[in-house]
Amino acid sequence: MAMFKPKVIKGKDTVAVSRALIDEIAEHNPDAVFIDLGGGAGVYDYCSNLGYKMITGIHFGSTPNDPQYFNKRAEMWYRLREWIRCGGSLPEDTDLNTDLTVVRYDYNVKDKKKLESKEDIKKRLGASPDCGDAAALTFAERVVKADTQVRRRKKRDNNYNPWDNM
Repeated sequence: MAMFKPKVIKGKDTVAVSRALIDEIAEHNPDAVFIDLGGGAGVYDYCSNLGYKMITGIHFGSTPNDPQYFNKRAEMWYRLREWIRCGGSLPEDTDLNTDLTVVRYDYNVKDKKKLESKEDIKKRLGASPDCGDAAALTFAERVVKADTQVRRRKKRDNNYNPWDNM
């Protein structure tokens, strides 16, 4: 269980970033791709319009799946933390490692886990934890491997016979 080193693209337009993402999809054939709709809505739209069905847009401030978290961003970061604790391996990357260690957490008045806002981090450190957010985005939703999805569809089909593949 290892994470790839983040590829940072700066100063490029939506089409260029979308094309870079499409190249990554072609190279790695992922089962899912999560895109931050706060800053990547154009990339999401571009790739979705080209038919990339594995792409899901995520709003960091949206309601989390697990009610113990304040928002989706906190949920993703805590899932990333658990993945690391369970043996997940991070790449050697100074920006990523810095981002993952500078974000503070707290609880809100309803005792929900909450992260320091990006605005507060920018004021405190002069930069946004973009690489950390990108790594956390990996944990936005549970992912089912594509071949498992095909098997599940076949099981729902009345003509499915598990012995056909033997």
